[in-house]
Amino acid sequence: MGAPDSFVWLASRSGVYTAKSGYYVAASKELTANRDEARPLQDQNLYKAIWASKIPPKLHLFLWKITQGALALGENLIWSSHIWTSPFDPRLYDSYTEAFLGSTAATNLPPLGVETNLFPWITWGIWTARNSYVFENRYFTPVEIISKAIRMAREWSIAQSPPHSTPSSHHNRVLPPTLTSTFVVCFTDAAWQAGSNRAGCGWILKDHRDAWLKQGTSIFNHTSSPLMAEALAVRTALLNALDAGYTRICIKSDCQALVAIISSKQHPTDLHGITRDIEHLSLSFECISFVFISRILNSAADALAKSSLYSAPTN
Repeated sequence: MGAPDSFVWLASRSGVYTAKSGYYVAASKELTANRDEARPLQDQNLYKAIWASKIPPKLHLFLWKITQGALALGENLIWSSHIWTSPFDPRLYDSYTEAFLGSTAATNLPPLGVETNLFPWITWGIWTARNSYVFENRYFTPVEIISKAIRMAREWSIAQSPPHSTPSSHHNRVLPPTLTSTFVVCFTDAAWQAGSNRAGCGWILKDHRDAWLKQGTSIFNHTSSPLMAEALAVRTALLNALDAGYTRICIKSDCQALVAIISSKQHPTDLHGITRDIEHLSLSFECISFVFISRILNSAADALAKSSLYSAPTN
């Protein structure tokens, strides 16, 4: 009762502070704090929903950064659209993480032609549109953002499907192993300008000895997407090859989505007329094939396409 007050260090049995006991107390508090901060990372549903999504790697990383608060966003994204069969409104969720997890159960409307989850594509579109506005002073409407997101998702999904290995029609016949003087290789490429919806197309014809035969360029207005521009380049190349009298040709393009569409005989709504033209023109060739090549191997056609686009006068 009458003992004087004094300080006691509870972390040691003797009640006396030591550097060793102080170190252990500090270390244990830091470990506890780190565990508390790491708790959200242990949500296995979030792990699975993000990394198992059928989307490009850049969108995997994008979703992970958003859910971890690693992007410079001033506030949560708030928007709505009617592209799902059942009501799905991200505004009803408390966080982006919950909205994303909820989107995995949403089903896209049939006319869209996309089965993969569109929510990551739309949020990516919002993010890139925000950057365009901040850094380039370019404004995109919500309709433009959603349309672009759907188009990108569709093109990516088509590109994931490998071309048919067994040819089933005339225009997909494999070229014979013996290359003759009547056989030509055609490199095609396109450059697209989003602001004006103009496209520049380039094509180069080479013979079986890789000698340069001829080349050409074209300009197209009212081109809605890069994929449409690539399709126009292939159609133009086929027309010029037929005019030059060639009947055995291999079309080489660095647009994997377009090669997949042509090889599978698909006709997306926005490309229906052009891909049907390509299919019809293919019947005029004795032998034809469509091959995907890397962009670095298509640099000459790419240079032609860009030169025609940026050197042509605007209306």
